[in-house]
Amino acid sequence: MSNRRSFLDNIDKQILNELQRDCRIPYGKLAEKLHVSLSTIHYRIKRLEEEQIIQGYHADVNLTSHSDEFLSAVLLSAKFHEDSVEKMKSLLVGMEEVWAVYFILGAQNFLILVKTQDNKSFMERVYSKIMKSNLVEKLETLVISHVIKEDQKKLCLDDETLHLDP
Repeated sequence: MSNRRSFLDNIDKQILNELQRDCRIPYGKLAEKLHVSLSTIHYRIKRLEEEQIIQGYHADVNLTSHSDEFLSAVLLSAKFHEDSVEKMKSLLVGMEEVWAVYFILGAQNFLILVKTQDNKSFMERVYSKIMKSNLVEKLETLVISHVIKEDQKKLCLDDETLHLDP
């Protein structure tokens, strides 16, 4: 059973929105901006961290700022036999070059975002490991040539109460 509450109120949502915009905002400035006390900010953020709604604070990194990086998206269908999906998840999560893994619905099971130094590194360090696993039914690699928009901070919460799974 989880210790977290079943909803976020407007103050929680405003705190989360502000921290997503700037996770280094001083608590005093955040309290002033939201018209609440400093102790409220301290208490709410601590609770959101304890409930693992806030799971960390991160730098906003431009992955395409270096021309020597090879970015790709891999669409993968895992073979369906006992534990194959779980084994594929474990393999992908353990790969340093993989920076995002999504289990998806549709013709494929996984969307995998990969960053390597170049195509050769991708083939040696990612593609070959995936193919040697004998867990792949189908694999399609898409090379990302230009990032047009990428914004990890778009998880803004609306004014209605957000219900979380207990």
